[in-house]
Amino acid sequence: MQEKDIKEGEIMKIKTEDIRKTPYMLPERFEWCTLDPHNDEDISAIHEFMKNHYFENPGNLLRMYYSKNFLKWILTLPNESKDWLVGVKVEKSKLLVGMINGFSSNISIKGKMMKMGVVGFLCVHTKLRKKRLTPVLIKELKRRIALNNIHQAAYNVYKFLPTPICVAKWWQRIINFKKMHEVFPTAEAMRNLISSDPKSSLKVLEKACKLPNVNIKGFRKMTNDDVNEINKLLNNYLQKYTIRLNFTEEMGRHMFIPREGVIESYVVEDRGITDFISFFTISYRMSGTGLEYKVIYYI
Repeated sequence: MQEKDIKEGEIMKIKTEDIRKTPYMLPERFEWCTLDPHNDEDISAIHEFMKNHYFENPGNLLRMYYSKNFLKWILTLPNESKDWLVGVKVEKSKLLVGMINGFSSNISIKGKMMKMGVVGFLCVHTKLRKKRLTPVLIKELKRRIALNNIHQAAYNVYKFLPTPICVAKWWQRIINFKKMHEVFPTAEAMRNLISSDPKSSLKVLEKACKLPNVNIKGFRKMTNDDVNEINKLLNNYLQKYTIRLNFTEEMGRHMFIPREGVIESYVVEDRGITDFISFFTISYRMSGTGLEYKVIYYI
């Protein structure tokens, strides 16, 4: 088929009435549950589960640590659906051993706005990762999203999975060199973090990480009154991308209003808001030593 004969759009048409109405089968001894991010007991169960089983590096040296307040924030987005926070529990003990969540969002693809599902967290108990729970969790979330007449979804992964439609790049910079050196005591480990010359000394690395002292006129913390201007600024900036999120006022208010220990947002104001920056904080813990360091992720 010639490329000019291919029309962009849905790969196949799916009728919502044809979607399975009952959950997929789980292995014996396990059962489905729907978690409530507004319920303190469920948040505590998710927090404890993810603390022990979500994201570890290949050597099991590092593990991400999400606070309860962070989980409440990220799991209660304005477009959340009550049954899109899906869990798997052991039937007898009711122990949470698997979880996946999603929310809906307006995503523009080549100028066409589409309501899509967006996959958030996916976590399976480390001892059960050969039980094929992951594909069943994905299928079950897909089924629940499709029942809402949404038949496209987006997700991101660190590893390559065929076939990606876009790629995101991450840059990292050490802000507190002494703290990182405490966590990663060898010069080799520090060089790997900075991606520098393999012969660089610690003094050279520390100098490379030093930040300049700056004073930006009009730089201040964001307030509730800034939401509309920030959304307009952000959506205009994102228009240069072929695939982009569209931030509504409700989404912008939830995502960017500062929350202590969770999300920080700042603006530059000069006869109106000209610049905007926002970041959230996640802790990483070293297995064995218990040392912890924090990473800021810019949105």
